[in-house]
Amino acid sequence: MPIHLGYEIGTGKPVEIPLAHTFVTGQTQLSGKTTTLRAIVGRSGCRALAFVTKRGEQFEGRRIQPYLPREGEQPIHWRLVETILASALGQRSLKYERLWIVNAAKGAKSLADVRRNVDRLKAKAKGGTADVYMLIGEYLDLVLPEMRALAAADVLDLQPGLNVMDLATVGPQLQALVIRAALERINQHERGVLTVFPEAWEFAPRGRVAPATGEAIAMARKGGVLGNYLLCDSQDIAGVDTVIRQAASVWILGVQRELNELKRTLASIPAGIAKPKSADVATLELGQFYACWGRHSIKTYVQPAWMAASDAEQIARGERVTVHRPAPAAPVPPPAVPHPQPHSKPKPKEADVMTPAQEKKLDQVLEFMQRGVAAQAAVDRVTQATDNHKGTHPAPGVDEDALYQRLKARLLADLPKEPAILRVLHQQPELLVEVERPVLQISGMDAKGKFARLIAEGFFDEARKPGDAFKELVRRGGNWANATVSNFCRSFAEEGFLTVEEGGYRKAPGAKVKIVEK
Repeated sequence: MPIHLGYEIGTGKPVEIPLAHTFVTGQTQLSGKTTTLRAIVGRSGCRALAFVTKRGEQFEGRRIQPYLPREGEQPIHWRLVETILASALGQRSLKYERLWIVNAAKGAKSLADVRRNVDRLKAKAKGGTADVYMLIGEYLDLVLPEMRALAAADVLDLQPGLNVMDLATVGPQLQALVIRAALERINQHERGVLTVFPEAWEFAPRGRVAPATGEAIAMARKGGVLGNYLLCDSQDIAGVDTVIRQAASVWILGVQRELNELKRTLASIPAGIAKPKSADVATLELGQFYACWGRHSIKTYVQPAWMAASDAEQIARGERVTVHRPAPAAPVPPPAVPHPQPHSKPKPKEADVMTPAQEKKLDQVLEFMQRGVAAQAAVDRVTQATDNHKGTHPAPGVDEDALYQRLKARLLADLPKEPAILRVLHQQPELLVEVERPVLQISGMDAKGKFARLIAEGFFDEARKPGDAFKELVRRGGNWANATVSNFCRSFAEEGFLTVEEGGYRKAPGAKVKIVEK
């Protein structure tokens, strides 16, 4: 499936890349790798998973809990315990300690249970066996604080759109363990998931074993048939596992200034894919990439997910320098509403003259407010007495039970004749949301109007992909581009006429589209 990436620099022609295993590279903070990955994920329409592994790193999306299986009600397997401990120590496995790890994991449902089993077994052991249990306990003490801070879930909850796991607060070994577990789950049970693989040189390095390498290789070799693709983010491509590099058929190259890194980057691209020249890559600017696949090598301005197509096209042609991302509108505080004092009568303006009836009505309102304040104070006293009755901070010298019973009886007796008390006791919050629907007047003769007719005629009553709308519009006649139809889908979704579903775009509930004949 082609994915709109951006526009060719110079000509402004749309650039679309195939959905496949992809490498995005370039100097950090100078190329725009994260923006590129976010744009690819957003326009693919697929479920996606990304990991935040560095402090200060931003990746917009739906936050989900880190995933580690069997850290819940199910018994924890000794293999998982060994993998966690080996990862924390930077080792491939713990073969020597394996027998004692198996014994400590029996009946345990979490690492904390394993730690308690280790203490119990060490107390019964003697000699060298006790020393091994002591050593395993020390290993667990390295891991448990980070595991508690991680607050991992044993369910990988991938919803439509981009799902983000924040792992920035834990060490690289535990990060690698979570990434490995997520890749394993996707490889075995999921379809149509894009995985943004961060710092691939670190989590799937070349020439040495890392926890996530095996599952990343499995996805690179077998994931394509299931629609599961790796989107690798790595400044150092040469340091990434060879199998993962060879599986990538799409390369998006950002600026590289260091000569050796530049040469290694171009040399790492598999044979058969068109490669740009070193000097061309070294002079790229922020947001500019060489999109390389098949026999194509196109210098492209990547359109960010938030930027309008017309703005990105103008930048690619050189007609604009840049477009600043609009900041989210600051919430406007509600206007302050003055509250009249319940114990004082507001003075009328000198020019105003109140009738006797108005003065009587005002007196009644103020009296009602005074009763409400008194009733609220009584409720507060009952609450305090109730707390005291439950054992929280009792007042010295006060018989809490007697006070509570007297106030309770008094309030129950006054309920029928004191509407103010009823009002306080039954007060409930209320949320008022004002919805303003946009009204668009579009000519049925231009491209956007023809697309709007599809919505009005029920084409989007069920989920449709941009490609389906493109075929329907071509069938009705006219010269259309895939990128144009995709942009219309996103535009009408932003304006509230369409919703983004797992199967494509669907007409939003309550959206009204009318055709007015002239």
